[in-house]
Amino acid sequence: MRTIGMAITAIWLAAAAFGQVPVVGEDGLSLKDLVKSQKLVTAVLSKSDAEDPNLRVVEVTDDWVILESPLAETRVYLFDALKEIRVQDGKVAVTKTDHEAQRRLRAREEPIVTRAFDRAAEVFKYAGGNQPLRMRGAVLLALKDDEEALGYLRQLADGNDPGTQLAGVACLYLAGDAENRESVIMKGIESGNHKVKALAAQLAGLLGVHEAEPILLQMLQRRTADLSVPAARALARLGNRESIPTLLEMINTEDRGEAAVFALSRLGGQDIVEQMKILLERTTMMPRYRVIRVLHALKSPLGSQLLRDESMKMPTLELESALILAREGDWEAMDILRARLRSRYNPEEETLKNRARAAAAMLEGGHSPSIADLQRLLQLTEVDVLGLTKAKPVDRKLVINNVAIKVCELIAALGRLDMLSLLQPVIESGDPRVALAACEAAVALTDVEFRQRLVQVQQDQ
Repeated sequence: MRTIGMAITAIWLAAAAFGQVPVVGEDGLSLKDLVKSQKLVTAVLSKSDAEDPNLRVVEVTDDWVILESPLAETRVYLFDALKEIRVQDGKVAVTKTDHEAQRRLRAREEPIVTRAFDRAAEVFKYAGGNQPLRMRGAVLLALKDDEEALGYLRQLADGNDPGTQLAGVACLYLAGDAENRESVIMKGIESGNHKVKALAAQLAGLLGVHEAEPILLQMLQRRTADLSVPAARALARLGNRESIPTLLEMINTEDRGEAAVFALSRLGGQDIVEQMKILLERTTMMPRYRVIRVLHALKSPLGSQLLRDESMKMPTLELESALILAREGDWEAMDILRARLRSRYNPEEETLKNRARAAAAMLEGGHSPSIADLQRLLQLTEVDVLGLTKAKPVDRKLVINNVAIKVCELIAALGRLDMLSLLQPVIESGDPRVALAACEAAVALTDVEFRQRLVQVQQDQ
């Protein structure tokens, strides 16, 4: 113990002799080694032990150190004011708010949620023959135990047409009222209609219908994605590990590979980690990228390293890799997304949606100013959208509405009450699809269980 104490003292004395601050957290590094590097540091003040995290060292002089924050703000600290510079692990050290257990609605926010329910009631009442819209409106009303809406959804689930029955059960699931519907699901999963069969498979996974597993395993063997993809996702939600050998084959396929990533990541386990490491040696390009993502999802250090040092360095994979890592507060990934959001871009639908995804990932990673990027995407006008794509005219209003829907889905998934005000004008949209997406997001921000169900359904779309 005395030896350790002497070593620590020696480090402090050496730092003082050179007029600098000790660097801790990574052996052998000096302040000058950190200049312009990608490593994040925390500045610890000498008098109060207060911490200033998530900084990068940009310059070191004889008397002070200049640091830069994630918002490109400059910090200048005299050496005398600092106790130490602590090297972080490469991620932004954010204290994420538990938005599921955070504050209650403020008085000025309550009318927004009330209006969301009222707007849903308007759509439910006036949607006419547009049954999908009417069903979505009914879901929100059913959350408030509206008897007319619940009766409507239950009537659909009790009908004679298998497709309509399953659509009714799906809505009741979102409304938290889908108990004792196994017989409808089993009837659907035995159907010869692929669309009916796929929806039944999805619901079997969401509602935990283990009775469906034998048929789901048969569906998984099909070469067509319309049946094997929903089966893979359902079996993963049911925890079925018999599916693993087939999933290991699926991960190499273009049309079913993403379902395999979801399923293997969801099932987890050291056996899957070891199988992924074997596949790393046998795969290239997109199959290899999928394997890396599974390893990362299963907290394998190898997967995280490859995602950062290999995938994120490839132009075709940079965006998707950065989205994954930025959600976890990775500085380099957030830098990439920040640069994309600041740069000029081609204002077509896919690009605008990717900007929304980038802003949402930054927010999840702890970069609150990205709320402004999502707000701008909700305020698009026709002049902000490209009118011609591949020599074909574009319906600009449709693009604006589709982008707004995407932003609302992202806001719902984030679960941040501080984003509720962004939804207020969108709830009044003249397009009922957009209005309902905003209503769903507003309700999701205040109802954790509904949000969890909504996000699971949206994952499968």
